[in-house]
Amino acid sequence: MGSYTYGSKCQQGAGPHALCKTNDDQSYSDDANGRMVGDSSEAKGVRLVD
Repeated sequence: MGSYTYGSKCQQGAGPHALCKTNDDQSYSDDANGRMVGDSSEAKGVRLVD
């Protein structure tokens, strides 16, 4: 099990339960409504669709 960074520890926290980083250097970003708008895997050709 790895470590996760949430909420107020994030630069652009969308709320207290918004994940922004994992210990394997994956990062995630959310809009003001808490919807995920990006992650670091997009650079590898993967795109999440809302």
